[in-house]
Amino acid sequence: MPSNKKQLEEVLQLVKRSNDEVEALKAEGKQNSEKLEGIVKDLFEKRRAAMDEDLVNRFRKGEHLTEMTGPIGGDAGDGSSPVIVQKSADNNVRRLQEFNDDVYVLSKMLRVHPTQTKMWKKNQAAVGELRKAVNVATTTQGGNWVPVELSADVIDKFRLALKVGALFKRIQMPTNPYDVPVVSADATPKLVSESTVDSASKFTASTPTTRKLRLTAQKLVTRTVFSEEATEDMVTPVLPWLKDNLAISMARGFENALVNGDFTSVVHMDSDSNASDNVVKAYDGIRRTAKTNGVAGVDMGSTNFTTANMRTVRSQLGKYGVDPKSLVWICGPKAYQKLLGLAEVITMEKYGTAATIVTGELARIDGIPVVVSEFVREDLNASGYYDSTVATKTEMLLCWTPGFWIGDRRLMTLKTFEDIQVDQTILVTTMRAALGTPYDPTTESMVSFGFNIA
Repeated sequence: MPSNKKQLEEVLQLVKRSNDEVEALKAEGKQNSEKLEGIVKDLFEKRRAAMDEDLVNRFRKGEHLTEMTGPIGGDAGDGSSPVIVQKSADNNVRRLQEFNDDVYVLSKMLRVHPTQTKMWKKNQAAVGELRKAVNVATTTQGGNWVPVELSADVIDKFRLALKVGALFKRIQMPTNPYDVPVVSADATPKLVSESTVDSASKFTASTPTTRKLRLTAQKLVTRTVFSEEATEDMVTPVLPWLKDNLAISMARGFENALVNGDFTSVVHMDSDSNASDNVVKAYDGIRRTAKTNGVAGVDMGSTNFTTANMRTVRSQLGKYGVDPKSLVWICGPKAYQKLLGLAEVITMEKYGTAATIVTGELARIDGIPVVVSEFVREDLNASGYYDSTVATKTEMLLCWTPGFWIGDRRLMTLKTFEDIQVDQTILVTTMRAALGTPYDPTTESMVSFGFNIA
């Protein structure tokens, strides 16, 4: 017995030591985990700071910045990390993305989980090479592919539907509002004589001045109402149209705001655009900037629609009108048809694949691409405003593209609401975006225009 008791005590001591060692390892693991988390957080902050610093440095150099390929940091406004999405090059994956979009939109309309729709059950076995992956019961075998958000397909259609919006730099907004530091004036060199410099004299001070670009996101909304009688069997055939319509409606509203926006004016420059919920009250757009940045524009009425007058429009931009690669002509369909009558215009069939360099580009004049937007109004008066009296004129806008930045706070999202009082389901799409300029539009001419075009 004594021997057994001694052995038992030794075993208990061994167990205690083992437990102590396990607890020590746990504590050490927690410390290592916290240390690793701190390192990762520190690296993330340094990366974000470096990207912001790089953004400012490139801006100082006057570079025409291109679209960001990743997040600056923070969240996208809906609790998720901001990401740049794109469609897969694999046809099978693309088919699954499109299928997921259809099921997701349908599930929102019917207010059921995607896996409960007839479409999901019917098409579960019809996804080609990916059939074995669509297994909702197993997370790693398809359960994590159950649609819970719109895929890149819808987002891409929104981007491609834009013509004017595609011209400008886009950045993710980690906060709203989001401030970007800007150097507005350099230090000024002074001339001094060597003979007058001594210990008692000092060089004249000259300090660079700074300002900030504040991007403030505005929310755009599309609201669609369906009756309860819109059952799944009836809705399914129109889903492809509905997806396109959701994306295109947002694109149209956003482009209208970019071209015709007048946020600062109490009364909109166009007399038919004063409703508080009109998208053109969201930002100060290109047309308003052209009217308020000090340029006179050029009257291109009657026989004045000439290449010489278009060059006069360009000359009004001063230093911003030098590099044709940073400029773009924006016009409506009717002005474009008149433009084709100028011998100096090079149309897309004459410069081949270069036509794809800018979304919507159809021609070039003096090396400057021409983009046609239906939102360049063709019912203006001779001065370039809508007044409900004279509605027979249009304009052409010449824009220096680095002068406008678009901030994305939240990409397009889809939500539903069931109103039992009227037995209807309400489908709502929203997005939050900002438009701003890192320059002072009241003192720097970044847009000029030709007006009174019949």
